Parts: sequence; structure tokens; C-alpha cells
Amino acid sequence: MPLQLDATSPWAFVVIAASIAGSAVFPPLPSEGMLATAMSLAAAGRLPLAWVCVSTTAGAVLGDLAAYTLGRALSRPGHARAAGSARLRTALAWLHAREHTWGPGMIVTGRFVPGGTTAVGISAGLLRFPPRRYLLFSSIGAALWTGYGVAVGIVGNAVFPDNPLAGAAAAVGLALAIGAGVQWLSRTRHRE
Repeated sequence: MPLQLDATSPWAFVVIAASIAGSAVFPPLPSEGMLATAMSLAAAGRLPLAWVCVSTTAGAVLGDLAAYTLGRALSRPGHARAAGSARLRTALAWLHAREHTWGPGMIVTGRFVPGGTTAVGISAGLLRFPPRRYLLFSSIGAALWTGYGVAVGIVGNAVFPDNPLAGAAAAVGLALAIGAGVQWLSRTRHRE
């Protein structure tokens, strides 16, 4: 059965954005899979690429803001708990002292690591990273992530040009492999 989508329905783009946004606070939602699938379908001409780019970028920024807001909500109790723990106080002091150097890079690249956007967003909220700066770097990361998604979608469609479902599956596999590779490299660098 061929994959049927009504490209004229705005609901397709709402589902794309909502799935990606929701993955920031509920990581089992498939943001990487949704990005790769939507971009593969756009590359196959099943969905308009411009609207897919808008919905993936908007979903990424909204998800980042949701994780940040959750971190802000947990900030007061988290700092109160840290007051009773020397180890937590030390960790928070270390992060605060480096927020201008670690923050921007982590916010931009967190989107590319599975679970990274959740961890970075909640951490930035806990540390009360300035909201406007967070939004700026989140938007940059979301735009770069969308560009990455376009490339993955094009590759998936090139591998299976006559089968959008297989192209989407190839794109999802590629996105997951790249995400796992980035996570492995990150862990390897932190061990050294």
C-alpha cells in the first residue's frame, strides 16, 4: 500500500512540529525519526519542503523552550536541595562559572545528540541561563538541525527514489546512525 499524505492539510505540519516539540520533554517521541521521515517525503515531492522546514524548526525551538521552562520550574527546588549538598553546590558553581562558554555551544549542538536537547534545555533552565540568549542559540541549533534533516531526506530519497516509504526508512536509519555516532564521539572525548 503506497504512503498517502494530504500535502495540502495543515495537520501534517502540526503533527510534525508537535512530535518534535514533545520529544524535548518526552524523549521517547521520535524527533529524529520524524525529521528524517518528513524530509524524505519532502524530497520525494509528497510534502512541500518549505513548510516541512518551518514545522521542524518551529517544533525544535518549541521543544527546547519546553525543556528550558521545565528546568526553570525545577530551579528553585533544585537550588534549595543543592544548599544541603556540598557536591551539588560544587557542580552548580562549576556550571555557573562556565555558562558563557559551555552554554551557547551546548545549546546549539544538543539538538544533534539523542536526548541532548532535553538535558541541555533542563540544565539551562535550572541554571537560569538568560532566556533571550537561550532562544537565540536554540533557534540557531534548530535551523542547523533542519538543514541536516534536508540532507538526510535527500539521501534517503536518492537511495529509494521510487519508494517514499523505503526512502523515509533509509533516512531514519541514517539519522539514527549519525546520532549514535555523535553520542559515541561525545562519550569518547569526555573519557579522555
